[in-house]
Amino acid sequence: MIRFLYLLCVTVLISCSSANIGYTNSNGYDYYLLITSNKKNLGNKRLTYNVSAHRTSQLDCFLKNNPKPEFILEYKDTLKREVIHLYYVHTDSVYIFKECFRNKPSCDSIETIRQLTKQEHRTYETLKKGTVKIKRSTY
Repeated sequence: MIRFLYLLCVTVLISCSSANIGYTNSNGYDYYLLITSNKKNLGNKRLTYNVSAHRTSQLDCFLKNNPKPEFILEYKDTLKREVIHLYYVHTDSVYIFKECFRNKPSCDSIETIRQLTKQEHRTYETLKKGTVKIKRSTY
């Protein structure tokens, strides 16, 4: 009986994280989102949901061993794979994680590590000024 209840709880938690990540996709995709200490902040929610959905992945491992980024960007690439950029302004670094295969969220890899562009620095300054969402340029 205890084992059944444990499995039921685990199943509910996993399905909730999957539902949460899908529920907030439309608000988070293609927008730069500031990460704050407020748990209700959309950027924090998206980061938490991504870690929950990508357990045992490079993204999960990276975030367990590094501080939270200052802001993030999520979108789908031309192959419909999920991509997330983690922006670390203080170290002038961007870490880009991309799904290895479509619909395989536990498999992702660091595609690129690079410096922030001038535009990304300006984006961060704008995000810090208020609760704004800045849409990603797609051209």
